[in-house]
Amino acid sequence: MYGYYTPVLLLQAFCLYHAYRQNNLQRWLWLIVFIPVIGCLIYLYDNFGTRINVGDVQEGMKAAIDSNYKTSKLEKEIKYAPTVKNKVRLADAYMGNNRIQEALDLYKSCLNGLFASDTDLIRKLVKASYLVKDYHAAVQYGQQLKDENIFRNSDERVAFSWSLYFLGQITDAENNFKDMDAQFSNFPHRFEYAKFLLDNKRPDEAKAKLAELLDEIEHMDAFEQRQKRPIQRNIKQLYSEIKV
Repeated sequence: MYGYYTPVLLLQAFCLYHAYRQNNLQRWLWLIVFIPVIGCLIYLYDNFGTRINVGDVQEGMKAAIDSNYKTSKLEKEIKYAPTVKNKVRLADAYMGNNRIQEALDLYKSCLNGLFASDTDLIRKLVKASYLVKDYHAAVQYGQQLKDENIFRNSDERVAFSWSLYFLGQITDAENNFKDMDAQFSNFPHRFEYAKFLLDNKRPDEAKAKLAELLDEIEHMDAFEQRQKRPIQRNIKQLYSEIKV
């Protein structure tokens, strides 16, 4: 009995882990859990094609079982090959495990030579600095990216905007939030803008912004609405909490 169920459970764990990492768990959860073998095979075919990379599946299973597996593997790799690429990969893994300060230190160690003005690296530094509440650093890094298209609608710009706010630069913070306030897009960014308005004692404007987001989602097709359900729940929750 256990000889059968153990590999099936491992396969389920991998598929659930992979779907979660791809922000696609809600779509596949029922199929993987309640129709284990067939559901997992359909998931693997849909995501990996007809030629499934067995090595990738094995690595994914190990990661699903041990959340620190990937990090430990990267830590070993960096001892033998301390390249910028390996350092950044390890720092990304630290970020995923909420080891923010360690990630920040690694990112900083890469910021020299050819990578001194690398936009992707500086974006990561904006977010990590914000998360450790080093708002001055987050703003300094963000200022280097203000003319970069890749930064304009990024999550890191939200961190940059909040850092400006916490440093007392309220107008600059709001201008950044406003610049990301584009209809039928940037829902997480605009949700943060609503929270900014609420934090600035402007509940009427905050609630109006949340109502606008909900209305836009309701006018989307069914597929888009399913994709927006997580942020939609957050918007509804905050909307219900605002008393005006």
